[in-house]
Amino acid sequence: RHAWINQEIVKGGQNIGAEALIDDVHGGWEFNFVSGQYVPAAPPLDGYYKWDTNPNGPTFSRKYTPAEAADLNDISDAALKTKPFYDPFKYAGLYDASTGSAVAALPEVRYNLLASAIPASSYAVAPNSVDLLREHPLGDRDFNMQEELKNRDQYGAVFWKENDATYGPDWIHSDFRDMAFTYVWPMYERMMELGNLNE
Repeated sequence: RHAWINQEIVKGGQNIGAEALIDDVHGGWEFNFVSGQYVPAAPPLDGYYKWDTNPNGPTFSRKYTPAEAADLNDISDAALKTKPFYDPFKYAGLYDASTGSAVAALPEVRYNLLASAIPASSYAVAPNSVDLLREHPLGDRDFNMQEELKNRDQYGAVFWKENDATYGPDWIHSDFRDMAFTYVWPMYERMMELGNLNE
């Protein structure tokens, strides 16, 4: 049930189990940053840094704050093409101005980055209402399967798999396909209605 969640957690090597669960540990939302460079007045060796003065000791490096990172005068789009703000991907050619586009165009590169290196930054679309679907030119295309599309008996009670020992009454991923038609036929009727498939 939680395969998608676990996959997102380990992407980019941010989780203790990442190296054991996926082949490639790269990317992710960790900063491109190496801490502990206590060298006064020295430029950073790699990654993105801010330099602060410590009244009780030497100059030290620290990570950017969100506001500092958003300042395009400090970190330009052009700079990010060759020096990523987050942990680099394993494909060095992506950061070379002469090869970046060609490397990015390779299907195996795109698939690998999406599968192992770029965690989701938001929930999947299914748990949330989508205004653009509600305002669709052909009518409301946004609906809640859990609340609206379970079969009900003649008294309005939900006809569902309440006795399921693992998932109870939840409509879980792919139930529209895995459940018996008796339970899910209202969803298919809605699909036919929205797609004008019954004409």
